[in-house]
Amino acid sequence: MLPPEELQKLADDIGKNGLKYPIVIHKGTILDGRNREKACEIAGVAPIYVEWCGDASDLGILSEIYRRHQLTKQQQAIAAVELLESKKTSIPRVTSENPVPQGQRKTSFALAQLTGVTRDAIEKATRIIKQGDASLILAAKNMKVSLDAAAIVATLEKDVQRELVQKGLVKQRAKEMRLASKRSTRISKIMPP
Repeated sequence: MLPPEELQKLADDIGKNGLKYPIVIHKGTILDGRNREKACEIAGVAPIYVEWCGDASDLGILSEIYRRHQLTKQQQAIAAVELLESKKTSIPRVTSENPVPQGQRKTSFALAQLTGVTRDAIEKATRIIKQGDASLILAAKNMKVSLDAAAIVATLEKDVQRELVQKGLVKQRAKEMRLASKRSTRISKIMPP
């Protein structure tokens, strides 16, 4: 457990900003988040729990992702999705205390809750990891391209992605694709099928 003064700082932060990372439990036992649970109690904030369904050894790896504060949210999202994909790790189920909001997919919501990264970022990182060329993935990891731009360009053929990365044109192509999509949407609203 944290020393009392650090626990109080955590409680003050949770009281002010809310609980950022849920407490991970497995069969009623806290696997990750004892300090957060105590800090919630001190702050008078209801804790959020997620049930871990995977291998407990994977939890330590996944838990480290959101503890690496030197990583940007973009890098955290990509790292979380890469771990999930490489190990085919199951992620925590959302419990009755922490239900999935209507219309949101359980996997991306639970991974977002566990890592503290937005669901949108997790879904974009998933598209990049599953559809992206290795050069596009690396460019997103190294912050050479934004998560948004990389997720859009990941829908193209891999050889096109690779060429765009090499020429430094990912952002420009993503912008063109966004504009084309907006135009298409406007036209379909004007001229329904």
